[in-house]
Amino acid sequence: MKRFKKNIGLVLTILGMFLAIGTADGSNYEIILRLTGVVMFAVGGYMSEAFYFQQDNKQ
Repeated sequence: MKRFKKNIGLVLTILGMFLAIGTADGSNYEIILRLTGVVMFAVGGYMSEAFYFQQDNKQ
Protein backbone atom coordinates (compact mmCIF):
# COMPACT_ATOMS: atom_id res chain seq x y z
CA MET A 1 0.00 0.00 0.00
CA LYS A 2 2.87 2.37 0.78
CA ARG A 3 4.37 1.79 -2.66
CA PHE A 4 1.01 2.53 -4.29
CA LYS A 5 0.76 5.79 -2.32
CA LYS A 6 4.25 6.81 -3.46
CA ASN A 7 3.40 6.08 -7.10
CA ILE A 8 0.19 8.11 -6.96
CA GLY A 9 2.13 10.93 -5.30
CA LEU A 10 4.74 10.83 -8.05
CA VAL A 11 2.06 11.04 -10.74
CA LEU A 12 0.40 13.99 -8.95
CA THR A 13 3.75 15.73 -8.64
CA ILE A 14 4.53 15.40 -12.34
CA LEU A 15 1.04 16.41 -13.47
CA GLY A 16 1.04 19.37 -11.10
CA MET A 17 4.37 20.53 -12.47
CA PHE A 18 3.11 20.35 -16.05
CA LEU A 19 -0.09 22.16 -15.14
CA ALA A 20 1.65 24.93 -13.20
CA ILE A 21 4.38 25.51 -15.76
CA GLY A 22 2.66 24.59 -19.03
CA THR A 23 -0.46 26.73 -18.74
CA ALA A 24 -0.48 29.23 -21.59
CA ASP A 25 -0.19 32.90 -20.70
CA GLY A 26 -3.43 34.80 -21.15
CA SER A 27 -5.62 31.70 -21.27
CA ASN A 28 -9.00 31.44 -19.60
CA TYR A 29 -8.73 30.61 -15.89
CA GLU A 30 -4.93 30.86 -16.02
CA ILE A 31 -4.49 31.72 -12.34
CA ILE A 32 -6.82 28.94 -11.18
CA LEU A 33 -5.05 26.37 -13.35
CA ARG A 34 -1.61 27.43 -12.15
CA LEU A 35 -2.65 27.39 -8.49
CA THR A 36 -4.22 23.96 -8.98
CA GLY A 37 -0.91 22.77 -10.41
CA VAL A 38 0.99 24.15 -7.42
CA VAL A 39 -1.38 22.41 -4.99
CA MET A 40 -1.13 19.14 -6.94
CA PHE A 41 2.67 19.43 -6.83
CA ALA A 42 2.69 20.01 -3.08
CA VAL A 43 0.25 17.18 -2.28
CA GLY A 44 2.02 14.79 -4.64
CA GLY A 45 5.40 15.65 -3.16
CA TYR A 46 4.08 15.03 0.33
CA MET A 47 2.48 11.71 -0.67
CA SER A 48 5.56 10.46 -2.52
CA GLU A 49 7.82 11.57 0.34
CA ALA A 50 9.88 13.63 -2.10
CA PHE A 51 10.49 16.35 0.50
CA TYR A 52 11.78 13.98 3.20
CA PHE A 53 15.38 14.03 1.96
CA GLN A 54 16.05 16.92 4.35
CA GLN A 55 15.24 14.93 7.47
CA ASP A 56 17.91 13.32 9.57
CA ASN A 57 17.49 9.53 9.39
CA LYS A 58 19.40 8.75 12.60
CA GLN A 59 17.34 6.72 15.03
